[in-house]
This record gives sequence, C-alpha cells and structure tokens, in this order.
Amino acid sequence: MDLSQARSHPTFLCAISGTLYAILVLLSACSPTVDKPSPPAAITTTEQYRHNARQYLENNRYKDAASAANTGLLIDSSDVELHNIVATCFAAEGRYTLAIESLENALHFQPTFVTGLLNLGGIYTKLGQNERATNYLYKARELNPNNSGIRRRLGEVYLTNSQYAQATQEFAAALRLFPKDATLLYYLGQSLEGELRYEEALQSLQRATLVDIGFTDAFYRLGILARKLGREELARKALEQFKHLRSIGTGKIEVHKQVERLRAAILNAPEEAQHHYNLGLLFVRNGYFAEAESKFDRAISLQSGNPKWLNTLARDLAELKQPGVALRYVEAALEQDTTYVPALLTAGQVSGQLQRYEQAVAYFEQVVSIRPNDSEGWYFLALSLSSLGQKNYATAAFKRCTEVGEPQDRFSKKAMQLLSEIDTQLPSQH
Repeated sequence: MDLSQARSHPTFLCAISGTLYAILVLLSACSPTVDKPSPPAAITTTEQYRHNARQYLENNRYKDAASAANTGLLIDSSDVELHNIVATCFAAEGRYTLAIESLENALHFQPTFVTGLLNLGGIYTKLGQNERATNYLYKARELNPNNSGIRRRLGEVYLTNSQYAQATQEFAAALRLFPKDATLLYYLGQSLEGELRYEEALQSLQRATLVDIGFTDAFYRLGILARKLGREELARKALEQFKHLRSIGTGKIEVHKQVERLRAAILNAPEEAQHHYNLGLLFVRNGYFAEAESKFDRAISLQSGNPKWLNTLARDLAELKQPGVALRYVEAALEQDTTYVPALLTAGQVSGQLQRYEQAVAYFEQVVSIRPNDSEGWYFLALSLSSLGQKNYATAAFKRCTEVGEPQDRFSKKAMQLLSEIDTQLPSQH
C-alpha cells in the first residue's frame, strides 16, 4: 500500500468538523509508546534475577529488587552482586544494619569484591564511623586505585575529619578519572577552602555551578566565598541564583524535600545517570527548564547517547507538555539509530502535539515500512493523515490497521470505531 502521496499532496480543510477535531485532540493526547518488552520467560538462572533486580533498582522499586535478588540467592547463595543489591535496597530504606550484614555476606564469599568494600565504606561514612569507613576504602583503593567512586568516598571521609590536604588529593584524583563532574568540583572547592587556598576553591566552585546550574548548595558556597574575598559582583550573581533555586515550588516544603533528596542521591553516586534524570524531571514539573536541560544533558552523557534513554526522556517530556524539547531529544535518538521504531513512534506523536502533521506522517511511514504488520504504526499514520484532511489515505491506513491487528488489539479496535465515523464526518479528498 503506497501512502507516500499523502505527504506530497496534502489537502487542508478550511473548517474542522467535530470528529476531525476529536481526532486532532486524540493525536495530541496519545502518550508516546514505550519500548515493547520481550515476552516474559521462565527465570531459571541467577543472571536473570540479577537483570530483573537491576531494572527494579533503576526505577526505585526497592522491595521488588530485594525480592528478585533474594530469590536469586536461593539458587546461588554466593552471588556477591545479588548480596550487594539486597544491601542497596536496605540502605535506601535506612536499614543500615541489614545492609552491612548483606555486604559482609558478599565479602565472605569474595573478599576482593571492590563494590562491596566501597559500599561498606560509604555506609560507615554516613553513620559517622570514619575509622571503619577508611579501613574498607583503603582496601578498595588498593584493589582498584582508578575507581573515581572510591577516591571520592575517601575524600569525603578526609573532609569530614578536616584532613583537607588528603581530601584535596583524593578529589583531584577522582576528577582525573571522572572529569567535569559538578559533585567532585563542589567537594574539591570545600577541601581547597579548608586548606585556605581560596582562589583555587573559588575557581572549583565556579566550575561546579557552570557544569550544573541547578546546584543550590554550590551557588551558596560560591556566593559566601566570593563575598569573603571581596568579589561582590560574583557573590551577588551566585546568591541570586541560590535564591532562585530555593524558590522552587513557590514555597512548598514537599518540593524542597524532593530536591534535597534527589540532590543527595547525586552527591552519593554522581556516576548514576538515573539520579540526574530524576532531578531533571522535577525541575521540568516546576518550570525550571534551563536547570532541567543541564541535568538531562548530564544523564545522557553518562549513557553515551543511548537511543533508548533519549527516547524515554522525550516521552517523559511529551507527557509533561514539553513537545518542543521532547522533539530535540528524540531526534538525537534517531541520529544514533534511524530505524529505532520506539523513537520513530515518539517522534511522530510529538510532531502531532506540535501540529506538524506532515512531519508526523513521515515518521509513521517509516514505522510501517519497518513493521508492516504492526497495528500501532498504521493507527498513528491514519490519525496524522486525518489531521491533514486526507480522507482516502487515512481510511486506507485505518483499514490496514484493522487487518494486521488482533481482534482485541487496542489500536485496531480504535481504528474500527473511527472508521465508522470518518466516512460521514470528513469531506472527500480531491
């Protein structure tokens, strides 16, 4: 079926009928399609449980993650990664004693498990037991001196102990391994200030705020230090941004708590893209779009431009009524993989939200050329053609949708409903 003429010879309606208007609204309201998961298979190996547990962790579903990990441990009680996942879930709930027990179990089976040593060091740091923390972190650094997380953790312990020179050394090492990270620049600024190296501290804090324009505490520290050094203009600008960031949520305490919680997650693990992503979404919901873009770009850079991540971001932005920005990210996903169908679907739907229906048609035509027997592509192609007033092409696409879809398929059912109306409500295409 050739629908390519629909793009080259559009017929626009002078007046929108009731049903066409409903179709336009439907096109704009349909949320972009998520990547379709593979059919679930029976889980028989610890690797499958690890995979499931990691996915639950990414979505902050700690109970599900712990359940999957514990079930995997019934198959292999010596799996150190599963013990670590259980510990992560306990730590996220503030159940540190149980988290420590899980990590010690992992180290019992594998004493050189660097992640376990690192996480034990982090928990003991949080509990204020710095001597225990350093013992584990020293062992981890000895095993892997090129791990930025280990060097950062050690730096935090030194900073807490006011051992500023040692802290600076660790944070500088971490930055060489993990460059241009706002969290590390922020910590480095603190240790340099502790050493009375004020100019260097000022530069480090400035760099942190340039990398992450939504970093509230970094702007505050920068403003206070700049004022101390007589840099009034820099202090004024930094403290203005600090006040701007503090006003998020128009004074709602819950929003401030969410920001603090999400920032704490970044400070705890700046290497994790999901933490930056989550804070970015919160910024969008509260109208802080420049700050959101900063966080999204950081998350994407940590994922090396992964098209699935870019498409997920675009979908979330579209649902937050930011189709223009969403289109930017989904187009970036398609630059990585021009045949990635979930991104093509998202691009078409976002184009519909922007009322760029010819562009939407082009994306959906690519979908049906790649997946000719998938009802979803035909359905959204038909909607786009309907929005251009092209009755014959839209009808053909709706019919094709019903032909390739299963009887209970939601897209083919919707197509049948619209087919019953489209002949009488839309003028014929000439």
